[in-house]
Amino acid sequence: MLAARAMGIGTCWIGLAERLDACAEFMNDNNVPDDHRLLAAMILGYPGNGFPDGPQKHEPKILKWIR
Repeated sequence: MLAARAMGIGTCWIGLAERLDACAEFMNDNNVPDDHRLLAAMILGYPGNGFPDGPQKHEPKILKWIR
């Protein structure tokens, strides 16, 4: 996902692959070898509006010293 971002490609982790792993029809249709498992799916694409800004990082602040 980080490599895709560096190339300007957006990604989204899809967590339904574990269920697809149990579907023999899906595995056969997509030529997944018998000794392989699906753990997750990921979609990739070029974002139409660019990437959103990440959260701003601030210096840590000491709220109170406890003695």
